[in-house]
Order: sequence, then C-alpha cells, then structure tokens
Amino acid sequence: HYVFESIHRRKDGTTFPTLADVTSIHDDNGAVIARVGFFQDITAQKEAERYVAASPAVIFALRVGSQALEFLWASANLQALTGFAPSETNSLWWHDRLHPHDAARVLAAHTPPYDRDHLVLEYQFRHRDGHYIWMRDEKRLIRDDAGRPVEVIGSWVDVTARVELEQQFRQ
Repeated sequence: HYVFESIHRRKDGTTFPTLADVTSIHDDNGAVIARVGFFQDITAQKEAERYVAASPAVIFALRVGSQALEFLWASANLQALTGFAPSETNSLWWHDRLHPHDAARVLAAHTPPYDRDHLVLEYQFRHRDGHYIWMRDEKRLIRDDAGRPVEVIGSWVDVTARVELEQQFRQ
C-alpha cells in the first residue's frame, strides 16, 4: 500500500497535483498480480497551504479532550512568530510560555469542559530567545453533528507593536 503526491497532466497539457493511493493485489504465493490506484486532485488543498504559509497569522488546531485542549497542528509560520517549529510543540509547550502575569487569566479561559464557541484573548508569550511578544489568540469551536465540542481552530497574531504604541499613548 503506497500513498504519495504526484503531478498529472491534462489533455490540454496543463498539470495539477494529485494524491495517489495505490494498493497491490497478491496471489496466494504473495506475488503481485495487479495494482489498483486512486488519484485525487488536490489543487485546492495546495492553494490553501500556500495561503496559510503566506499569512502573518499562525493557524492552529486543538482537540477537545476530557482533561484539556490537546495540541494537534500548527502552520509552519509558527517558527517565524515564536522561534519554535511545529514539530517541537506539544500540549504543554504553550502553557509553559505564558507570561506569569497573564497565565492564570489565560489558563482559566481554557478549563474543561471546553465549550466556548468563540474566544479572543491577548497576552504575553515567551519567544524561544526569551523575549516576550504580545499575542492575539482567537479561537472558534467546532462541534460534531450531535453538538459536542470536538476541535478548536484558531490563530495567533503578534500584536506587540500595537500594544506598545497604546502603552506609549497612555503615558
């Protein structure tokens, strides 16, 4: 069984990306007697990935667990925002980097059972190099067909320049 991406060519000569899923059929002796393949046009998926990568916002997904929100995925531009690659993250990664002045307020907004349909918070977050950035964190809850919370989709945006400017105006 093989799954891979490939490029296919239309009759007019243009190409498009596909996801291929190929399975081998074996005889009783284990010899391959046929291969069956399915190809899916993934042009829209590739375009969406390109837009997400170009966005200044980090897009992320969380699973709603019984004890906590579990980190699932973040767009690759997470590294530009926080200094951490998505592969370096886990469910505790985010908690450990909240500023001590903001942690209690932010964590209280994420206590189980998580059922907030929409949440917007701003808080300080520690970058990999140790400095803090102000982050705008916006989340939307996704429910299953029965109305149960299952996932959270969100975005993080660096709003440090705006917050610092507001602080200067207050002074």
